[in-house]
Amino acid sequence: ENNNKDRKLILFISNLKIGFPQDEIGFNESLRTLLIEFVQNRNNINNEFKNYSGKISRIILLGSSLNTGENELEKKMVYDNSSCSSMDNNIVENYISLNNFLNILSNYTYVDLMPSSDSNDDIFYPQKPLNKILFSENIKNINCSALNLVSNPYFFQIQNNNKYKNFVGTSGENIKIIKQYSYYNNNIEIMKKNLEWKHFCPMNPHNLNLYSPDNKSDPLLVQELPDVYFTSSDEINFKYEKVYMDNKQIILMSLPDFSKSAKCVLFNYEDNTYKIIEFKFNI
Repeated sequence: ENNNKDRKLILFISNLKIGFPQDEIGFNESLRTLLIEFVQNRNNINNEFKNYSGKISRIILLGSSLNTGENELEKKMVYDNSSCSSMDNNIVENYISLNNFLNILSNYTYVDLMPSSDSNDDIFYPQKPLNKILFSENIKNINCSALNLVSNPYFFQIQNNNKYKNFVGTSGENIKIIKQYSYYNNNIEIMKKNLEWKHFCPMNPHNLNLYSPDNKSDPLLVQELPDVYFTSSDEINFKYEKVYMDNKQIILMSLPDFSKSAKCVLFNYEDNTYKIIEFKFNI
């Protein structure tokens, strides 16, 4: 059994997309089973993975952890009573599946769950943490902080060797908006610009419903350069770069879409190295 001081790894999982309609084919559900076995350090997982799974200190879920099916409904543009009823039933079932998944993970390690623009919570940005009432099956783990419902963007610190490392991450809404309204199309390049501009989304408040607690300050200003800046992505490849600003090294990570790539990323916050974990089926 690993000592806590040996647990230097954060597991980043972007776009789980739990539930109908994607789970109808069973592929995503099977991927999540492999993911759970990895976190549990089960004997039947790849031996290469076993060297890492016991050293995970925290899991961060970002992007679309829940599959709302909204895109499919928007394409159909059908809003009669039957379609709304079907949508509501699917969302309830999807939240039950997400609850079950979170309950398993948070019994093994700490889990931070970030909302996204399709989490069915409020429409304002930055987003507040999802409501506890959605995760009534996990109240015990929420109360003891094993399951942590966090904001989007998410700011946190980790202490390492008597020093604090500052992290900030988004579920990708700011990146998508900048791509839509500028000539930038590379996630890492946009993340660099965020830090140069000292703002996560200069196009606000016109393109996202900006929320400010005091109605005065801009909540998306970059007040202090982080040590690590990460974001969710709909791409299948992981992008990583070290940049230097104001005499400070900053790690940028654009995370792969788990639902498309079957990839998640382990990040060692002690030495800033990473390991891509890709789940494959032996057919």
